[in-house]
Amino acid sequence: GNTSPVSISQGRRYGAPRLSPDGRKAVFHTVGTDPGLFVHDFARETTTRLQFDGRPFFTLWTPDGGTIVFQGETRGQKALYAIPADGSRPAERLTDLRPSELLPASWATESELLVIEQTPQTLGDISRLDLNSRQIKSVLGGPRFQGYPAVSPDGQWLAYVSFESGRYEVFLAPYPALDWRIQVSNNGGSAPAWTRGGRELLFYQPVGDDNNGRYMSVTFSPGPRPLIGPRRELFVKAFTEFAPGGPLPLFSVHPDGNRILGLEFIKAPPSPPPQALDVILNWLSEVETKLRQASAR
Repeated sequence: GNTSPVSISQGRRYGAPRLSPDGRKAVFHTVGTDPGLFVHDFARETTTRLQFDGRPFFTLWTPDGGTIVFQGETRGQKALYAIPADGSRPAERLTDLRPSELLPASWATESELLVIEQTPQTLGDISRLDLNSRQIKSVLGGPRFQGYPAVSPDGQWLAYVSFESGRYEVFLAPYPALDWRIQVSNNGGSAPAWTRGGRELLFYQPVGDDNNGRYMSVTFSPGPRPLIGPRRELFVKAFTEFAPGGPLPLFSVHPDGNRILGLEFIKAPPSPPPQALDVILNWLSEVETKLRQASAR
């Protein structure tokens, strides 16, 4: 549960950092007056801005680490884009403009991407985007939220979050059949994330008023009927210390399984008190005089 800052400029507002598959780099976007997409190299301690003329949002590395997929907004329209991680080419749009928003979530295969599909009628459905045909098909939907999809490293299991009971809970189902499922969390849960070996699943469990939360872990043994170990608390953090995110995690698990890269929200220091007070006397008579002068013209 101990935290330490990454050696990048702390003067910006960052969003949704994602570690590369080898853990040597991270991609993140910035928000504010100068939005951008950046790749940080931990060993070299360098940060490179990628070419995108718009506002980037949630990002995802391809399994080979060569490309970054992200949601981008240009001229008020949102779509999915892909850009080489080395910045050698500008971003390429992957999807047509749609009435729904698409957020890149998890790879099912090297050519199939699970996305969160948001429409004005729903906070989130889980869909599948085939990058070869560019076709989108629903995976899990309904009147209640379905989100945070995370496919296991072997591609056989889908962890996700559903609000169908009136509370966010983490579920696990065989993929792509999804013909049965196991409830992983029991007192609320969100933001499931696999470790690299696929033998451990992390998730966030809110505590009380959700200002604090437990980061939990369960072991996982795959099979026809998988075995899920007891829930184990890793650490407790305030939401501002380490935000879980929504409808996708705002953190990323390192390949070594021992570290997490995430966002910490730091409150801005209070403004200094004024050094002097100016008192204006007889201001009403001055206003009346100026009004008379204006009407005389």
